[in-house]
Amino acid sequence: MFVFSSREFFQLFVFQLGQPAGPGVLDLLVRVRHPDDPIVNVYFLCKVAGRPGWWLILMFIPLVNFIVLIILDIDIAKNFGKGAGFGIGLLLLPFIFFPILGFGSAQYQGAPPPPPV
Repeated sequence: MFVFSSREFFQLFVFQLGQPAGPGVLDLLVRVRHPDDPIVNVYFLCKVAGRPGWWLILMFIPLVNFIVLIILDIDIAKNFGKGAGFGIGLLLLPFIFFPILGFGSAQYQGAPPPPPV
């Protein structure tokens, strides 16, 4: 019962968080129809964080994946107008902090533009 409830809650959260991230991300989630798939979740997090999708590959490298997850969580927090402390909260207590982003008053501000080359 708890597994079913938490899975349904996460799917609802992914939809809520994906709405401000743009129609491209939401279309991807609707097409794939598996927001509980870990690979799709990491790709989705990369897009919301404003990082390229190939960062998904870095998640398969031991120890590097932890550093990438820290960077993604901090970038997601910054894209929603929160600080680095909130990003660490996303890392340590995701079941509390991600719903705050999905259902709270935080607005997705988008990723900052890349620096000029």
